Amino acid sequence: GNLIAVGTRGSRAVDRLCRERGLDASADYPGPEGYVIDVAPDGIVVAGSDTAGAFYGVLTLAQMIEKGKGAAVEGVTIYDRPDLRMRILFMMKNLLVDKNVDDAVALIQRATDCKMNRLFLSDFKFWLLDDMTNRYFDNVERVKSAARKGVMEIIPDVSGLGRSEGVLRHNRDLAEGYPVTDAPFVAAGDTAAFLPDRRVSFPNG
Repeated sequence: GNLIAVGTRGSRAVDRLCRERGLDASADYPGPEGYVIDVAPDGIVVAGSDTAGAFYGVLTLAQMIEKGKGAAVEGVTIYDRPDLRMRILFMMKNLLVDKNVDDAVALIQRATDCKMNRLFLSDFKFWLLDDMTNRYFDNVERVKSAARKGVMEIIPDVSGLGRSEGVLRHNRDLAEGYPVTDAPFVAAGDTAAFLPDRRVSFPNG
């Protein structure tokens, strides 16, 4: 058949086709970002447990068609979901350089084919946004657009280890460290040791 139905459970057409074919795709099975692909003589159904699942189902179907070099896809039912909840692409780029952005977009597209869902993006210029021109923000938007198309969440790295000069550029006095008052020390002989306040805690620390 010529029918190709794509969507998430909850959409009327996809729900009807799943009932007729005895299919299901939910948060329980195959799970978050999961999908079912059902190829039958009367058409193809791609049902995702959520939006990402439907997207990944379409990617898998496209890979099946590509592998078959355009030949007919045999009747099959596939349930699948990514094994890992977080699948991260780490990228360090100077986004002021147009060629770097071209490379970044191409790499995001490859990562999309591999069903990666996070982009950890590092650029020292994140510290210097008040000095950037419109061209820089246009380039950032190109990267954001590519990530959105691939259903990838961007995690910006604005505090890279060992790269404190960015924040010090805005306030050099921070190089002196945070001011401390009334900190208790225990003196013994010629040594004074800092006595930490056990009442102080940091979330996730």
